[in-house]
Amino acid sequence: MAFPMAANAANVYDVGAFDAKTYFSELLRKVQDGAVVNISKNGKQVAVLQGLNKIQNKAAYAAHKRILARAKKMAELRTKEGFTAMTAKEIKELKDAGRKY
Repeated sequence: MAFPMAANAANVYDVGAFDAKTYFSELLRKVQDGAVVNISKNGKQVAVLQGLNKIQNKAAYAAHKRILARAKKMAELRTKEGFTAMTAKEIKELKDAGRKY
């Protein structure tokens, strides 16, 4: 890497937005090796670049999988009960029917 970059505690790097843009591929390699990159702009942290194996990402991925499973189950129930997809016009009519004013 052309600019000096030292890791803080626990393999965490702090990088400015310009350097992050310029050396993005090198940062991705570091992240792939388990590092976390904090990206700042004008001295304020604006983003965190981290790998998929981080705990926060695992929790988000698990939640996403649960949501997809529930949506699939709801679609199966709709099909089983013989319901068809509603049109935008039908949704608007139902919405308007519930309004008082």
